[in-house]
Amino acid sequence: PTIGSAEHLAELVKYAWVLPNGGTGNYPANRSMNFLDADARGWYFQLENTSKVMSFWWNVGGDTNYYTYLGWNMAERRVFTHLQKRFMSMNDGWTPGMAVLGAVALTGDT
Repeated sequence: PTIGSAEHLAELVKYAWVLPNGGTGNYPANRSMNFLDADARGWYFQLENTSKVMSFWWNVGGDTNYYTYLGWNMAERRVFTHLQKRFMSMNDGWTPGMAVLGAVALTGDT
């Protein structure tokens, strides 16, 4: 995912939790979070843990790294587990290992 908040982006850069060059093809440059880092997922958990009204995630834009969707869903699942809610996410991409999390992938987005 692309991080748009200047404050959040500065914190991610400070701790080196951004993918180099933003991932594939330099898009988006220095704005893609590295969800494979456990500390980065913990930071995301703290950020998203305040939203108790959320019922599922719709994840778009995790194509910056082969395992971005897996790490992203792991972070989101942690939030739902903490809130004692059933986890569900819909993703526009798929990574091996996501099926055990309860994540689904779109096969077409029109």
